[in-house]
Amino acid sequence: MLLEAIALAIINTRLGGKKIVLSVSLVVIVLATVVNLYASLRVIGLGTIPTMSGIAAALGGYMAIYQWKLLRVLSSGRAVPMT
Repeated sequence: MLLEAIALAIINTRLGGKKIVLSVSLVVIVLATVVNLYASLRVIGLGTIPTMSGIAAALGGYMAIYQWKLLRVLSSGRAVPMT
C-alpha cells in the first residue's frame, strides 16, 4: 500500500517516467496479491478462515484494477471509467 501511495504521488507531479513507476507498482501489487491468494488457499486447506489474507487479496485486487485503468489512461490519453 505504501508503494502504491508513492506511485500515485509521483503520478500527480510534473516529473517524467510516470508509466514506468506505475508499471513497476502494478507488477509488485499483482505479485503480492497472488501470494496472498496462495496463502489464503493454503489456510483454507487447513480448515481455518484466512481473514487477513483474504482482506489483503481483495484489497490488492482492487488496487491492481485501479492501477491498470490508470495505466490505460496514461497510455492512451483518453478517459476510462474508474468505477
